[in-house]
Formats: sequence, C-alpha cells, structure tokens
Amino acid sequence: MYNYIGYLKKPSLIKTTIKCKFFDLDQETCIISKGSIIEFYQIHEDQLKHICYMNIFANIIFIHSFSLSITKDYVFILNEDLDWSIIKYEDNVIKTIKNGSIKEEIGRQSDLFYAIH
Repeated sequence: MYNYIGYLKKPSLIKTTIKCKFFDLDQETCIISKGSIIEFYQIHEDQLKHICYMNIFANIIFIHSFSLSITKDYVFILNEDLDWSIIKYEDNVIKTIKNGSIKEEIGRQSDLFYAIH
C-alpha cells in the first residue's frame, strides 16, 4: 500500500536564495528554496521572470552554487535527512549529476591517532 501526500498550497516561506548562472552564462538566475520546493527565476534588470520549479520531496536546509571552469553553474542541495544532490541545466533539462547521503560511511576509522597542535 502506498500513501501520497499533496499540498493544497505550495510553501511560501523563503529559506535560501542564491544568485548564479544556472541556465545561461550571459543571464543570471535567482534560485529560491521554499520548504521542499526550489524555484528558478531569470533576473531581468529590475524584475524576476519565473522559469520553473522542482519538488525535492524533503525539506531543503541548504543550497549553494559553484562552477567548474567557464561553464554554467552547478547547484548543491542538502535536505534535512542529510541527503544531497548536485544538479545542472543541460540540453534543456535539469539533471541530477550526483547524489548521496552525508550519513554514509566510507572506509573505516584509522587505528592511529594523530594529535594536531
């Protein structure tokens, strides 16, 4: 049996806002996180033009943009369950490049202890 939860009204509390070059190198993008929704806007002089939104299905606690060389920006998203995703706009689609969980443990603890002074 599956349960589906829908919202009658989308979240309106803005948690995080970033400015980056997500869609185009020549056009700045404003990305706003509201609860479990991320909204994308293009910045035109004194106004914002709504482009799209995406639902993450978890409460977003942190977003950050970064760039690798001279390409469009990537966006790092972290939710309250400590799951993360890196998204990028490519070929007219927002794609998830990589995702994972901060809770995951890779490797094992070292047997040696190094004191840092």
